[in-house]
Amino acid sequence: MKAVFLLLALVPFVLSGNVPYTSHEVSFWSATPSGNISMSGTLLLPTVNKPVGGVVLVHGSGPSQRNESITLVFPNYMVDPNTFNLESCGTVFVSSQVFTQVAEHLASEGFAVLRYDKRNCLKLSGVPGCSYELCGPGVTENCVIFNQLTVTDFVTDAVNAAKYLQETWAPKIDPEDLTFIGHSQGSSVIPYAATQVSGVKRVVHLAGVGIPIDEVMVGQLEATTTGYSTGLGICKATNGPQSTITYLTNVISVSTANLEQCNDQFPKIRAGDYNRTDTVQVGGVAPAGFWMDWLKWGSFAEKWRAMSELGTKGIRALAINSPSDQQVWQQFYQPLHAFVKQIPNSKVLVVPGLTHALTPSNLSSNQVSQTVLEAIVEFLTQ
Repeated sequence: MKAVFLLLALVPFVLSGNVPYTSHEVSFWSATPSGNISMSGTLLLPTVNKPVGGVVLVHGSGPSQRNESITLVFPNYMVDPNTFNLESCGTVFVSSQVFTQVAEHLASEGFAVLRYDKRNCLKLSGVPGCSYELCGPGVTENCVIFNQLTVTDFVTDAVNAAKYLQETWAPKIDPEDLTFIGHSQGSSVIPYAATQVSGVKRVVHLAGVGIPIDEVMVGQLEATTTGYSTGLGICKATNGPQSTITYLTNVISVSTANLEQCNDQFPKIRAGDYNRTDTVQVGGVAPAGFWMDWLKWGSFAEKWRAMSELGTKGIRALAINSPSDQQVWQQFYQPLHAFVKQIPNSKVLVVPGLTHALTPSNLSSNQVSQTVLEAIVEFLTQ
């Protein structure tokens, strides 16, 4: 079905750059084995008298809406000692709309930016802003078939988002000057999407990894269990608030259970013990095919093939990570950087002092790092 758009608002903005832009509420169709659905999104379009480059933002894991709202929670001791008393009992959190900030900054610098609600942003998830329906009795069209959902669907959605910009918004958007920016899980999606769309010139990996997802999840869960156990110990030793002790205890319990699921289920998934449509509990419920595809992407051979194809097609890459990211550590992202360095005219950037949401690791702000935003703009304009 040809992409269509719904224009709900035309609102002028000017932010950090000098270019004014308008905001458009849009939709485009994307058909995958898990359903043909109308993807809802927001397009920021610079108001200039020439074609501009187009950018598609691709989400991290989970049921993410278009703004990619992320809340990070840490025990006090895990945060910058200049900000919090490391020996005190407590937790601190920061919430940030990562894609809203990235989109607004790039638009103010003269780029059209599309962000959209992820396919698994289901109404029943309870995530604010999620509105897609799950197929079931009485709901058979424009809905998601759960046991058919895989990460490969996210690739198709990204491809259709880019083609939507080309088919619907040219000549305001240059169909031969497109960029994919993927955050976290989205970093693994964009190499596969980029090679399927003529006109894509660049990909940007934000807080991405270069190792298989089972290794990532096990490492993250082990670190969460250890980190929160230390925080719990501090709380008990200092007679901290019972509410904080209860919260930390619950997080440790859930992380421990999820870790056991990963160690039990991933070897079975790798061994082919499940059919693709079988439901598997691995830190959350998903079809086995979802994990099969994600595991395949994480293999060295597959990542090398995908990255090599980017180079063959003349698509440049930028990878940005931080050693302070407590979800993606150096041993997780260094293989990705090694791959990117093999692509002509590509680069990697390591920015100290950032969270997984690209905000300051001392939690002094919920704003995406200006260093990251400026690095993206520089890469897009080279």
